[in-house]
Amino acid sequence: LWQHSVMNHEIPAFLKLNIDGYQSIAPGVVKRQTSPSPRKPVEPKNARSSPRRSTHELSEHALANSISAFALASVGTSHEDDQALLSILQTQWSGIEGKTECVSLGAQLIAAYREPARFYHGVAHLVECLRLWREWRDEASKPDEIAIALWFHDALYDPTRHDSEARSARWALDALTAGGVPFDTVRRIRDLVIATRPNESPSSEDARLIIDIDMAILGASPDRYEQYEADLQREHSHMAEFIYRRKRLETLKSMNTRQRIYQSDAARAALESQARENIARSIARLQDRSVLNAMASQ
Repeated sequence: LWQHSVMNHEIPAFLKLNIDGYQSIAPGVVKRQTSPSPRKPVEPKNARSSPRRSTHELSEHALANSISAFALASVGTSHEDDQALLSILQTQWSGIEGKTECVSLGAQLIAAYREPARFYHGVAHLVECLRLWREWRDEASKPDEIAIALWFHDALYDPTRHDSEARSARWALDALTAGGVPFDTVRRIRDLVIATRPNESPSSEDARLIIDIDMAILGASPDRYEQYEADLQREHSHMAEFIYRRKRLETLKSMNTRQRIYQSDAARAALESQARENIARSIARLQDRSVLNAMASQ
C-alpha cells in the first residue's frame, strides 16, 4: 500500500524514511491495536457547559500558547515534541473510528511538516491549527474529522504547484481507507482538506471552520503576521521578487474586499479586526515598493 501511494501520489522521498525514535515501525506498516480506546459519545453542538476534551493534551509549551504569542521556536525537533503530537493524533484517530494503529502514519505526517523548505507551512503551522481546533471545537458538528483534516491539509506542500491540497486529500483518502475508517467519514475528511484550497467555496459549517483555522494567521499579532509574510515569501523564492510581490498584492487586495474574511462566528469575533489591520498594512507596504520599483525601471 505504501509503495502504491508513493507511485500514484508523488509523495516526496523524505516521507519514506524512518523517523528516529520510531525505527521499530517501518513506514507504511500499521499495527493492530490490542485494546482500542473506547470512543466518546459526540456531544450536541450547543453543549457549552461541558465541552469535549481529549484525554491526551498537547504539551503546554505548544498548544496552550495563544496564536498571537506563538513563536516558531516553540516547536522544536525533539522526539518529546513529536510524541506529544502523536498522542493527540491517536485520540483524534479513535474519534473517527480508525481500526489500525496510526503511529506510523503520524510519523510520516510529522516528517512531511518538518521538511526544511517549509518556512511557514511547517510543524509550527500544524500546531497553531490544532490549538485553535481545541479552542473552537464546540463550534464543529464533527470536531475529530476537522482535526484529522488539519493533519492532512498541508501534508504534501509544494509552492511551485497548484495541486497540493488535491494531492494531500488523496493521501488522506488512501491512508484513512487503509486504516479502516468508515467510508462516509473518509469522504467528509477528504472534502475538508479540499476546502482549504484557495478561493474554494465552503459547503458546510465544518468547512467554514477549517478554512478559518487555516487562515487564522492573518489575524495574528502584528509581529507574528510579519514573520508569516516573510516566511511565505521565502517559500516562494523560486519566483522573481517583483512577480511575487505583484501576486501577493493582488491576493491581499482581493481578500480585503470581502465582506467577511472569516466565515465562522468564533473566528470572526477573535480575528477579523486584527486581520483587517494586518492586511491593510501589508498592502500599503507592497504598494510603496511597487512604486519604487516602477520609478527605478524608468
